[in-house]
Amino acid sequence: MNRIITITISILLCLTMTFLTPAQVAASAAESEKKTYISEVKVGMGETSEEAAKELLAEGFTILTDDSGKYADLNKDAGSKSILKEGPNQKIVYLGYKTTEDAGDAITDLAVMNMNGGYSFQDYEKLMDNHLDTQIKPFVDRFIATLKEYRENLKKPKDSTNYKRADYYRKLLNKLTDDDTGGKPRKKRRITAIS
Repeated sequence: MNRIITITISILLCLTMTFLTPAQVAASAAESEKKTYISEVKVGMGETSEEAAKELLAEGFTILTDDSGKYADLNKDAGSKSILKEGPNQKIVYLGYKTTEDAGDAITDLAVMNMNGGYSFQDYEKLMDNHLDTQIKPFVDRFIATLKEYRENLKKPKDSTNYKRADYYRKLLNKLTDDDTGGKPRKKRRITAIS
């Protein structure tokens, strides 16, 4: 009887190990396949390393490091003078980032502009005022006329030339890809017949 119990327990342990090991390997593989994305970036600046890092660290950002593990000063050897005070000191600039495993929260494009380059919102408003009547409104009016014609053509019989032309361009526009990511527009952003 003891021998039967021992054999039964041995078989149960072997079966448990047989089914448990692949499950652990699969879980381990799934864990290693998790991708991490950058979800937020911020620049920290200061006259000292501590000043540049202080706000970034306080807000939970990870600071970009160089090959030696030190914070990477993006302004190192740039030759620019500090705007904080007069003198030969360069401003220290660190890049902070946050990560996520949610691909929907990932940054897919980043544009940077020097705000000290003469750009101002007042100049932008003046530019808009100067071109509103001569360029912007006429363009919008032509676009609205084109959109109305497109809508009318999609309401025509499917065997008509105008319907076929409008449907052809709708299909072409739905094949557009993002230059930066190569991805197609998300389904909810796809162009459809606009009523």
